[in-house]
Amino acid sequence: MLRALGEHTLRGGQFRMRQYDPRLVVPGGPIGAYIMRNKIDVTIWSLEEITRKISEWPTEFNIVSIRSSDVPPKLYGAFEKHRRNYKNIIVECFDDLTLPRAGLIMPSHEHIQRILMWTKGKDKIAVHCTAGISRSAAVAYLIACQQTSPKKALGLFEPAIHCPNRLILELGVEILKDESVLSEYTEWFERTYGQY
Repeated sequence: MLRALGEHTLRGGQFRMRQYDPRLVVPGGPIGAYIMRNKIDVTIWSLEEITRKISEWPTEFNIVSIRSSDVPPKLYGAFEKHRRNYKNIIVECFDDLTLPRAGLIMPSHEHIQRILMWTKGKDKIAVHCTAGISRSAAVAYLIACQQTSPKKALGLFEPAIHCPNRLILELGVEILKDESVLSEYTEWFERTYGQY
């Protein structure tokens, strides 16, 4: 889990902030707050954020790399170049779709099942897609649902940032055989944004 480097408390003990090892958490980021709050070892990243992170210093990440069919392969070069800066990686290629579109790759049962099987028993899981908004959010939520209840896993989402891919969530329900994965998400979505 995360290593605390120190604590700061304001007068009266009303505010407490812990400092965490910056190699494991983006300080001040919504994702870091999620990990500290819920003790689930999953983070969501955009391609730009994760490549910058692994380029700067070593991490202990097990990376789930969700790639887009229309992104040039050279943009994924940091993973090869900085291979020593993370533990392990699984690569899946599918696009951010809920309906088929010519020339693009639909998320499939097989894609999601491979990811969920690969992440079982792993810690410090960093999930990225191109933008860090839809595919990575959905996959990270499903991974978190393997570690805790769907209700607690919802703590992963930062409403101003994340909008999980609905098809990926539906595939996850089939694989995990747990309807509450989608029903809890739908209730959260309606509370947060209004009717689905």
